[in-house]
Amino acid sequence: MLTTMPDGSVRDVRALLTDIDGTLLGPRHELTDRSVRAIRRLARAGVTFGFATGRMPSGTVAIARRLAVPCARVCYSGAYVVDETGAVVLDRTIPGDVARDLLAFMGRLWPALQPCYFTGPHWCVRDPDAPAIRQEAEIVGCEPEQADLFALLDRGALPNKVFVSRSMDAGTSLRVAEALRVRYPMLDVIRSTSGVMIEIIPHGVDKAAGARALLAAHGLSCDQLMAFGDDMNDVPLLRAAGWGVAMGNAAKDVRTLANDVAPSNAEDGFGRYLDGLHPQAS
Repeated sequence: MLTTMPDGSVRDVRALLTDIDGTLLGPRHELTDRSVRAIRRLARAGVTFGFATGRMPSGTVAIARRLAVPCARVCYSGAYVVDETGAVVLDRTIPGDVARDLLAFMGRLWPALQPCYFTGPHWCVRDPDAPAIRQEAEIVGCEPEQADLFALLDRGALPNKVFVSRSMDAGTSLRVAEALRVRYPMLDVIRSTSGVMIEIIPHGVDKAAGARALLAAHGLSCDQLMAFGDDMNDVPLLRAAGWGVAMGNAAKDVRTLANDVAPSNAEDGFGRYLDGLHPQAS
């Protein structure tokens, strides 16, 4: 779809990937009618649509159902990618010995943390009733599976991502992230700009790598991709895309690396930005 961008350039947009939390959804995790209409309009024009998110696949189901268009999924910040049919395009995992040491290390130093263990489509936790887990479940709209995380490793169910959220203050999360980076140089440790979330994924995995795998499966390139995001784990995607859009609520470091900045997610920025584009008649 040939589209005139705000800077006057013309781009051939064949795919659109968007982050979910802080980008597509508003501050109360709401999906607006304007955004739904905009995505459906793109889908009718033949644009491949998908999510590029830290969420698990099940955490995107309710949104995809509301959109009622085929949705690809770049999950776990790029470690697990499925196309619109559900076929797995990319599956990167943390090595078993590293994951075992990681869980033990976190348990010794920060026993109050509630790690989320994501393996394929499964979200596994030790205590589904822990307050941090309940808050996460409410946000993503799905329930975790209770499991012995070490037993999962024994069965060969390796994690695509280990995630800690909302169970520590910003100061603690900074210390945790720094300690993990020192001990595990073979992993990427990403701390959110809010300071309450830490993602631990295989080294070299990011949303851009996941997007490239998905685009290659469609015979497309990053030049034909428009992407939206708001946090540090979105930066590789925004830089790789032919047109990367940061949200107005994004940190300054994210906004300065994007091609353009949309209004904030509190202002329906995703839908408003798409409404302001000008597709050219074919």
